[in-house]
Amino acid sequence: MFYFAKLVWALTVPGNLFLAGLICATWMLGRRGLRGVRLHALRALSLLALAIWFTPLAEWTLDPLEQWYRAPDPMPEHVDGIVVLGGWENILQLAAHGQPGFTPAAERFFKGVTLARRYPHAKIVFSGGSGDPLRPDLSGGAVAERAALEIGIPRGRLLIERKSRDTWENALLSKKLADPREGETWLLVTSASHMPRAMGCFRKAGWRVVPIPCDYVSTGSEWMPAIDASVPLGRFQKGLHEWVGLAGYWVTGRI
Repeated sequence: MFYFAKLVWALTVPGNLFLAGLICATWMLGRRGLRGVRLHALRALSLLALAIWFTPLAEWTLDPLEQWYRAPDPMPEHVDGIVVLGGWENILQLAAHGQPGFTPAAERFFKGVTLARRYPHAKIVFSGGSGDPLRPDLSGGAVAERAALEIGIPRGRLLIERKSRDTWENALLSKKLADPREGETWLLVTSASHMPRAMGCFRKAGWRVVPIPCDYVSTGSEWMPAIDASVPLGRFQKGLHEWVGLAGYWVTGRI
């Protein structure tokens, strides 16, 4: 029954159905006479989707990003402040229900809280505005403030940056808010795959921070084919997003 249930789920999971539909539609269109660039493009997309699903392509895309930086070992004895980048906040949930919500990147918040307890005298900067151009009025900082206060972090330790829309503005506005002094030790918390771009931005802004990557997604050498095609497709999208972001930030001089 266990294996039967797993097979039924593999055959009915939405991501798999979408991929199967794409492949079938592509080859059926080819049989009905569709030719040229459009058919080749559809088939290429189908083959890419299959490669992402049944090969470690997603891991190869994501793992180098996640291995780029490591947290120091041992950790610093004294820390003056901790910067936690946004992207983990479910802003719409706060707006709709008045409660702080989390996205799959929630480990950023919990890692920041863990460090705040380890270093009880450190300031904590939560940096995040609205990355949605259609809802600029919603701020991740509001979610961060509510969540931090609810778990008992004193308001006096909190510095809430509410206006940044991307990683570059995270660096600039967080530095302006924290006003770090020469010789101070500040930790930077964000997802491991996002850390290369974040570190590049903070260094470009003239702020030497200590990387504390978290929210690891890739499995590295432990790769196995996924039952749900949406899992490797999501990982590939996450990795591709960061590589494109690194290229774009490098071209525009932000890292």
